[in-house]
Amino acid sequence: MQPDDNESRSTSRFQSNLGGTIEADDRESECAVSNLSRTGALVAGKFPPPDSSEVWLTVRSPSGDLKLSLACKITRTSIDPESGVCSLGVEFLKIHDEDRPTLEALISRVVEGVSMAGLENLPDNATPLQIRKALEKIPLPHRIQVASRGTPKEREMMMHDTHLQVVDALARNPSLLLHELLALLRTRNILPHTLEVIGKDPRWAGSEQVQIKVAAHRSTPPPVAENIISAMPQQTLKKLIRSPDLPAALRDKVLRKLPSGQR
Repeated sequence: MQPDDNESRSTSRFQSNLGGTIEADDRESECAVSNLSRTGALVAGKFPPPDSSEVWLTVRSPSGDLKLSLACKITRTSIDPESGVCSLGVEFLKIHDEDRPTLEALISRVVEGVSMAGLENLPDNATPLQIRKALEKIPLPHRIQVASRGTPKEREMMMHDTHLQVVDALARNPSLLLHELLALLRTRNILPHTLEVIGKDPRWAGSEQVQIKVAAHRSTPPPVAENIISAMPQQTLKKLIRSPDLPAALRDKVLRKLPSGQR
């Protein structure tokens, strides 16, 4: 059979680089799943073309934490004359309800990988605008995932994302460094709850800079700011009072805490 060149069909598939095995004619062979959709896949490997029209395909995530096995019907077959690699287009015969979450998770991993590739291909001297445009092409759920567990390189990219949920995910990232958090706190649009989480995070309890920036931020809920201020020593209060972003109501409360000669 000739490869399927139908463009409308390919648009529902996601380019992937997943591993797996294919079982046909009482033989199990390793294969690569280079194309995946919710209805089928394209697999390839050095195995003979199956005699049967139906095969059993197992797909694995790169980390091995996701695994899905499905009965499939072969829709097309081709063999590369030089490499001898056999390619099969397969259609899933039946997807049980309990298998759908795993399939969706595999597709989600693939979409995330393809989307993040757009960031990886940016030049080293990419401008903030170029980075933001690349980020806009990535689905929000994947940006949130990357922000919440990303590497230093990924976090550097995600710092350009101004979506409130992405900022929140970055603030909660367990690997976030102090200088990254301080850069986040310079962002004017932050969810009040995000600031509350930062203010209560034990990682930053000893950072005077963080406590001042959270207390003075325009989006920090007043009770949260007042609680932070109540624990500040006078030296820190004197620095806080010089913050241009400190709301007027809080400024008055800080002034009352300071002796007139130390303001």
